[in-house]
Amino acid sequence: MAHRFEIRKNKRGEFVAYFIYNSETIWWTEGYKSKASAKNAIQSILGNGVNAEISDQTVSPEPELAEIQRKIDSTDWTGLGKAIGPSDQKRIRKRSKALLQAIIQSDADIQTKTDACKRVEAAVVLLGAPNVPWREVVSLLNHPAVTAFLATLNLLQLIIGFAS
Repeated sequence: MAHRFEIRKNKRGEFVAYFIYNSETIWWTEGYKSKASAKNAIQSILGNGVNAEISDQTVSPEPELAEIQRKIDSTDWTGLGKAIGPSDQKRIRKRSKALLQAIIQSDADIQTKTDACKRVEAAVVLLGAPNVPWREVVSLLNHPAVTAFLATLNLLQLIIGFAS
C-alpha cells in the first residue's frame, strides 16, 4: 500500500498519529496521552479531510487589497476626526456591525471567525471613543482574518476616503 496511518509513541511517551505516503512521512499530529485520542484524530481526518478547505497563507494579496494597503500606509490621519461628521460615523458603525454579522454567518472556521469578530468588535469600541484613533481602527480592520470578508474592503475604502 502506498499510503497509511501509523500510531507511534514519541520521546515523552505520548501517542502520535502519522500519515505515511510512499514511505515518506507527510504529516503528524500532536502527542496524545491515550492511543484512543490518536485514533480519534485519524478518524477526524478521514471524516472531515475530504471536504476541508485549502487555505494558502502564502498567496500575495489581491491587487485591490494591495492598493488599499498602499493608501493606508500613505494616508495622513491628522484631522480625520474633524472631517468625519456624526452621520459619517453612524454609517461606519452600521457597516462595522454588518461586517460582524457577515463574519458570524460565514463558513469560515471557528478560529478565523473568532479572530475576525474580536478585531471588528475592538474597532467598534474604538469608534465610540471621544477622539477616535483612526489609525488603530484601520489597523484592526486591515488584518488578514478580517480582510478575507469582502464587506471590510468597503468599510476601509469609506474610512480612507474621508482621510484622503
